[in-house]
This record gives sequence, structure tokens and C-alpha cells, in this order.
Amino acid sequence: MPDIDALRVVTHKHWVADGLSVNTIGVVVESDLGFDMPPPGRAFWCPTEWAARAGLSMQAPGPHWLSSAPWWALHRRIETVPLADLRSGAVRWTVPRFAKVAEAKPQNLPAGVRSTLSGFLVEAAAAGLPDGSWIQLTTPTSFDLEVRCFVLDGRVVAHSPYLVNGQTWHEGMSINRFDAARAVLFAGRVADAVPGPRGYVLDVGRTNGIWSVVEANPAWSSAFYGADIDGVVVTVLAANGADPTGEWDWRPDAWLIQRAARQRPLHESVETSPSSHRASAGCHRLPE
Repeated sequence: MPDIDALRVVTHKHWVADGLSVNTIGVVVESDLGFDMPPPGRAFWCPTEWAARAGLSMQAPGPHWLSSAPWWALHRRIETVPLADLRSGAVRWTVPRFAKVAEAKPQNLPAGVRSTLSGFLVEAAAAGLPDGSWIQLTTPTSFDLEVRCFVLDGRVVAHSPYLVNGQTWHEGMSINRFDAARAVLFAGRVADAVPGPRGYVLDVGRTNGIWSVVEANPAWSSAFYGADIDGVVVTVLAANGADPTGEWDWRPDAWLIQRAARQRPLHESVETSPSSHRASAGCHRLPE
């Protein structure tokens, strides 16, 4: 992995850069609105839509990671299929399914339970979703506690609750420390057993006392809530750049590619434009 000069945070949510800047491992954090082409020597925390537009090489679990995980990790049926198969009738459903675009978040096609396939297809058409988009279909499941785990080299290095009884977690909420420990233990077992990229986010949830994987996502675009910042930062850095084997290279969803093609090109980078949160001088080497 090459040296980097800074971690550039591309979002209008200034608190993301503020939060990452308190790292104690010497990583300089830059805040950027994303109008420019990325300069060399940067790692990124950014939305997937911007990463597709900028043509970034990143790592991610991919759309099929969840549906290929073993039953003991999921405890429910999960399918990942191209939208074309739903439109052609090759894949059908006759009972309500939790449906979502596997690796994109169209605002007018949110993840949720759909009663009928026909209704979902109407929504997908209205959202302009192309045939090549991957759709995840899951048995509807309610979790009373959901915990986000940042995984680096098969080990959980940071974690935080993010949903408690359906409510977004905040610092005023407290959870039983034994519940958090059980979540981390389960996530670590999954990360050890199921191959994945060097760095990624693994969300786990509890229902009826049983822990299951909720989903896996790119570390470089995931909120970190109350997780240990140093663990978050090293995981994000590890997920930047291409995977040497190619297996875990991030491949933007067809909807993201379609969106990127319709947008104006990014401007050439102006080095003075982003604001920097200086954790220390010098550059930082990505974790080996």
C-alpha cells in the first residue's frame, strides 16, 4: 500500500471530518465538498455515488457477500439477483420480502418490506434503475439491537451500536456492555469464517436473543457512530485502493455508473480548497 498525505472526507456533513480528525495515529483529515477531482496521495471517506463519479479504486464486500454467507451467520433466506431477472419473471416472490439495491441507495427507492413484486418493479422503474442493478431480497426480520463493527484483516477493531429497538443510537443511549461484547464476539466469528476485503463494515443484529449478520458494507462510506476513531480510520485506509487479488475490488452498481455518466465532470483539484484537520505533520502509511 502506498503512502498517503491525508484522508479526504467528501461530504457536506462537517461532523464526519470533525469526528475522524480526532484520531491519535497521525492521519491528517481533510474536509471537501467533492467539486474537484481527487488529488494524488489521498485516501477517501466518501459516498459511493461520488466514488463512482471520481472513478476511485476501492475495496468492498460486494453485492454477493451477504447471500453467500452461511446459514448460522444469517438465520434467514437472502437472494441477490439482477433486476433484469425480476423484470423477466425468472425470479418471483409470493410473500412479502425485504428488498433493496444491494450496493447503492437511491433516495426514491429506499430499502424496505414490499408486499408484491409488481409493486417493487413500479418503484424501480420510477427510480430509473437499470437492469444490471443487483437487488437483495431477504426474509423480513426485526432486530432489537444492531451493532456496527469495523473489520480489519478478519478482526473487529472498532464497534458501535447504531439502532436500538428501531431508534437510531446516540450518545445519550446506553446498552448493556455484555450485549456489545456478544455482538463483537459474533461479528469476529463471522469475519474469521467468511472471507472479505482487508477492511469493511459488518453490521450484526439480535432478534429473540440470537445474533445474525444484517449486512456488510464498504468501510469508506459507512457512518461510524460511537466507534473507536483510530479503529475506524485504519479500516477505512485499508479499504482504499485496489485489492491485489482483484477479488474484493469495488465494482459500482449499474445505477451508480448510470448516475455518474449523467453528471458533469469533476474539476481539476485545487489544493487550497479543502480544509484540513491536522492530526500531525507528515504522511501516513496504509496498514500492511
